[in-house]
Amino acid sequence: MLKSPDQFVEKLKGFKEVVDANLIPPGNVQSVKSLFMSLETFKPEVMAAKSSAAQGVCSWVINIVKYWDVI
Repeated sequence: MLKSPDQFVEKLKGFKEVVDANLIPPGNVQSVKSLFMSLETFKPEVMAAKSSAAQGVCSWVINIVKYWDVI
């Protein structure tokens, strides 16, 4: 994944279309919610203290899950 950062970023940018096409199994979203989003440390402001990349990915995950919940 991180061997080709540009490809990784492009996949992240195009992930909304994957969600729109309903290609994300509900179990995957539930796993993310229970394993990560319930953690006190999985917050963009906490991740920012570690790295700006971690902050960005954390924000992306949170926003994709919220988007998935809405559609």
